[in-house]
Amino acid sequence: MRLHLRSVVGVAFVLVLFIILAYQAQNLHDESQIRIKRNQEKEKRTKSTHNANRIHTVDQPMDESLLNNVKQIAKPVPLRAPQTEETPEHKPLQETEIATATPRQESEEQNVEQTTKSWDFMLEKYQAFQPADEIEFPTKEGPPRIPHIIHQAWHNELVISNFSKYINTFTKHNPKWEYRFWTHESGRRLIAERHPYLLEKFDNFPMMDVKKIDFIKYVAIYEFGGLYSDIDVKNLRPLDIATTKYACILPTEPFEHTAFMFQQPVVINVGIFMCRPKHPFFKLVLQTLNSTEIKAHPLRTTGSLYLTNMYSAYNNITFEDMQKPKVDNDTNTPYFYKGTRPVEHDDSIYIPNSQYFLDTIDHIMLIDFQNETMPVYCKKLRQLHDLDNLLMMSKYTIRGCTEYHRRELIRKNKKFTFTRHYWYHMWTMDDGWIFSLPKLHIREIVPYYNTY
Repeated sequence: MRLHLRSVVGVAFVLVLFIILAYQAQNLHDESQIRIKRNQEKEKRTKSTHNANRIHTVDQPMDESLLNNVKQIAKPVPLRAPQTEETPEHKPLQETEIATATPRQESEEQNVEQTTKSWDFMLEKYQAFQPADEIEFPTKEGPPRIPHIIHQAWHNELVISNFSKYINTFTKHNPKWEYRFWTHESGRRLIAERHPYLLEKFDNFPMMDVKKIDFIKYVAIYEFGGLYSDIDVKNLRPLDIATTKYACILPTEPFEHTAFMFQQPVVINVGIFMCRPKHPFFKLVLQTLNSTEIKAHPLRTTGSLYLTNMYSAYNNITFEDMQKPKVDNDTNTPYFYKGTRPVEHDDSIYIPNSQYFLDTIDHIMLIDFQNETMPVYCKKLRQLHDLDNLLMMSKYTIRGCTEYHRRELIRKNKKFTFTRHYWYHMWTMDDGWIFSLPKLHIREIVPYYNTY
């Protein structure tokens, strides 16, 4: 009898151990599949061409001056697909080879020696996008101007389990903040109640269209204020000090993205931002959302290029104005011109240095070149080591490479960084594949979450 009992216990133990190992293996498999899928989607995005975004008037009344700004300023921005050129890699000379180096090898050695001089030259010649000093986020004592509410959204309440580790970081570092989770269902209720003029357009989007999430995030921030974050963003430290000085904070995309993909001075991101409720900027955003084309590319219609155009219209600045130097010199905000409204005004928008919220470069832009990770666009620049060849590259590409070089240390330290974006690009993935991934109910991740 005892022998039989021991056998049963032994079999049960083996079964439990097998289940645990299988679960861990499945998690590793799922994460690797996500990374593989992201890499497969890289070529699809880089080869795509997109229709221009058109701005129309909408049924909801709009301030005439803002509407005129939208018509004049919110012009389509050319979406540049990454372009790379394959160049044979130079093999570094070995010590035993230098004494008998051929003329070609001697030339290569001289080029390698010139690399440092080349970078010094470019750092001096080409304007930086922003200061590279490591300093704390600008703040002041007093009550928060931005409510302590965290907003996140997904298509439904079943979240891909791999993202739970990122969601948990926001509740861990901000335990006193309210956490609100939005789905297509709860977001639709909010839109129907507060902004019914957007409902028809919202309903016409396909079920898994990322534009639905964009509609929800803009309406939620306008109505309630707080911080919105995508679910593939990790929170690294408490957010309280970011809420007391400014009424609205819009981080930019990393400036390498701006330079390499879009060839322009700045692109406002849509993955993380914070604002007071009823801010007039988001009122303008909502009043122009009805112009969204159902089948147009999300970047232009509700995403980062759209929000950048709205930012320009709201501040009455043109693309050419952005080339001018900034006038807000009290903080380490980026160097581009942002208009003349004081940054602490209740209706202003503060653009922070990218070190605080969005300083991680999208993995699709990075390569491992001679044991050094760098943007693929900078590989040719490093190989040529010939300043005359800089004429073959655009000004923004060179500025992007020097920006990357300037910020290597600050990115490594992350001393004052609030958040890190992992750039999963789930909106580009196949719907069936997303449905096949393991899920967790949001209640299992944040038991005290609020919904609408």
